[in-house]
Amino acid sequence: MTQLASSEDFLQVRCGLSNRTLPEERRRQILEILNRRGSITVAELGEIFGISPMTIRRDLDALERAGQLKRTHGGAILPSLAQHEDSFSHRLTRAVEAKELLAEHAAAMLKPGEAVFLDSSTTAYYLARRIVQLGLALTIVTNSLPIMELVAKSQVPRLELISIGGSLRKLTLSFVGQRAVADIRSLYADKVYFSVKGVTSGGDLTDPDPQEAEAKRAMIEQAREAVLLVDETKFEQYGLCIIGSITVVSQVLLADAGDDRAAALRGMGVQVRRIWR
Repeated sequence: MTQLASSEDFLQVRCGLSNRTLPEERRRQILEILNRRGSITVAELGEIFGISPMTIRRDLDALERAGQLKRTHGGAILPSLAQHEDSFSHRLTRAVEAKELLAEHAAAMLKPGEAVFLDSSTTAYYLARRIVQLGLALTIVTNSLPIMELVAKSQVPRLELISIGGSLRKLTLSFVGQRAVADIRSLYADKVYFSVKGVTSGGDLTDPDPQEAEAKRAMIEQAREAVLLVDETKFEQYGLCIIGSITVVSQVLLADAGDDRAAALRGMGVQVRRIWR
């Protein structure tokens, strides 16, 4: 799931450094890369500098103690990428037109009888609402309490619901934890529709909470096709935890974004479908 180091990063570092470079200079170079990309993994840095993962982790730990980055599972992000996370109800009222647009196009991709993972994002909630409005015959698998309630109250005769259990996060109204991940891994779906807190310039998908990130990661792994639902705002903010590389996504539905954004994503090897009203 880890994106390979870019040739630009590799050349800029390797032209001036060797694996015998002083730690201070190497750490300065790490920060330069991080400032360009927003996030970095241990594997990428090991490839760039030609040193062991253990040495890279020591560098990252030292930089974190100095307040210059934040460690994540398998890498690091800029310290400005804080753990701030808005409540479900607050997010539900933001970028409504873009989310409704994404929901409309995502629903049009569905086929009768499919099993679909929907994550705990508000974008997925708008998709669930669209599915109910259209009366689609599907099986929805979700860890989102609002989606569970929406489907349970619907009168759609052939719309089935499988609820993921676990520990309830009241902030996001979602079920997470070991039980949730085990439930997800016991199933396999045709598609997963999900959104994220943000996408870094290096192509990492991020979320503020590690348990939310783990649940999303499991859904991606257990689906035949992964569809990322995002608008331009998702490239202006990041979460603390890396879900994985955008390269694991089958398709990106991209709303309210320009040609440059779409081209950058396609340059990472991702299929992008731009949508607008």
